[in-house]
Amino acid sequence: MAPIRLLLALCLLLSGCSFAQDIVEEIQKLGDVIANQKTELMTSFEEMKTELKNEVAEMINGAKAEWEALNNSTRTDVATLKHLLDTDECNEMSHNCSSDASCIDTRVSFRCKCKPGFTGDGYTCEDIDECTERFRCGPHATCKNTPGKYTCSCDAGFQGDGKDCEDIDECALGSHKCHKYAVCSNTVGSYTCHCTLYHEGDGINCHEVDIASCASPFEPVRGVGCIHIIEKSQSYETSRRGCQKLGGDLFVAINSEHYLRLAKHFIDTNQASKKKYMWVGVKEGVWLSGRKVAPEEEAPRNPTMDSGTCSYTDGDTSEKFLLWTDPCSTDWWALCEKKI
Repeated sequence: MAPIRLLLALCLLLSGCSFAQDIVEEIQKLGDVIANQKTELMTSFEEMKTELKNEVAEMINGAKAEWEALNNSTRTDVATLKHLLDTDECNEMSHNCSSDASCIDTRVSFRCKCKPGFTGDGYTCEDIDECTERFRCGPHATCKNTPGKYTCSCDAGFQGDGKDCEDIDECALGSHKCHKYAVCSNTVGSYTCHCTLYHEGDGINCHEVDIASCASPFEPVRGVGCIHIIEKSQSYETSRRGCQKLGGDLFVAINSEHYLRLAKHFIDTNQASKKKYMWVGVKEGVWLSGRKVAPEEEAPRNPTMDSGTCSYTDGDTSEKFLLWTDPCSTDWWALCEKKI
């Protein structure tokens, strides 16, 4: 402002211009306006500065809070992870697997797997009915389902582990329930009983049929049949023809029990005192009916019956009337029987 005032003073001295005062006043007003504007500008600047400072402070405080929260969360996650790594839920029984499932520990947790014989997600397991699947058990076996497994058992009349079942020969084992006067015949898984000659019944219970009407010279023998002894020494074939002329044939045993009943009859009647050797219906180890001689029917140390040998019974009570063999040309008496 000093130069302006100096210029105005010079103007007044030199020319005495009247408008100088007006200029000074205008310039003064202009200075006041500028001063006011400067004040307002400074005030706005200070307000802006304060507002910016507050905003920066808020940003810093917010970032600090977020950092602290993140830091705390990280520490929590690390602690949680360490706890999970150090915990075996399976051993501590803190898992929620099904009782029909196995618990398997993992690095940070566990998993559940249904046990064999069960199906499901491990948390829920259901039993598998293996018996609905074919070929679980062998033929002639029954499958029984149990929780998580199954069992196989052979059907009645069979024996084995349930996978392989073999037929039981009840007749050979003597485990049948046939009557003593019945013949046992093995079948697959069972057996049948048939009453022997001169007996009637269902095979389990047999009673003797009246054979008092045996035609002479045949006589009834309890549990055996109509029997006659040709008291003449002849060869096997000649003796057989002699029985056939009487309407019968050489005696044929249905089974070993049938034969032993005849032996008992000879013991009771002391047949050995008359004649102890008699041809019976066996040639080359086979009865005339086609049945092979059973081991218990053959005398101890008796040679195997081969071609040209025939069998006779021994009336000596000490020998139990078992079968002996001789050349078929040997002369013995004949034991005949006749069917009713």
